[in-house]
Amino acid sequence: MPKTLAQNLAAVLDPIDPTLAPAILSGYGLDTSATTNTPQVIKPVLDLATDICFALGATAFARTWSSPGTLEQLGTEAFLARFNVPNPWDGPWKGHATHILDIAFVLQNYREQLSPGQQKSADLLTKHVIAFVNGGSPWAAYKSGTEEGAMVYYAPEQSQEDESRFVPDEAPGRTGRRHVLQKLMKQDVFDKVMEAWEALMKGPQAAK
Repeated sequence: MPKTLAQNLAAVLDPIDPTLAPAILSGYGLDTSATTNTPQVIKPVLDLATDICFALGATAFARTWSSPGTLEQLGTEAFLARFNVPNPWDGPWKGHATHILDIAFVLQNYREQLSPGQQKSADLLTKHVIAFVNGGSPWAAYKSGTEEGAMVYYAPEQSQEDESRFVPDEAPGRTGRRHVLQKLMKQDVFDKVMEAWEALMKGPQAAK
């Protein structure tokens, strides 16, 4: 997977700037010499996918829905959140905030298996979701260009307390998220990175 992703990144980014693809490989620690897809090899690939498909995508939606023009036309509001709570269960992805884990927290399916801190984080997330779907404002709305804050849900695996908090902006270090792509390129190039990921998902034929 790292080797194929590297080829896809080079294909879409080299015409723009031939230094970008190597910089991304270095920034994420992608091992292009790997011959098998072990969890250790796949993890950096999934980190890149998480950033381009979810983290940056969520920010792009929040900025669009909260932009002055959209607000005036549609009256929309945006509320940005980051779910960073680590998976507490044994397995290769223990300790990572895995995909759809937030759904288990909202629905309280496995509450008795969570630490007290993670239970409190789940309670807070559930309350916020209920408030949001009922038209409430669970935290300060995102305002493009002025107040670009986010709610960050986090509680360590064996914690007694919930460490979730609202941050006023997404500066590096505040949200617990990576800023590799933001440091390397302008926002209008992010779509090219998404093209590389989509080609990986479609298989070898799409990468030609």
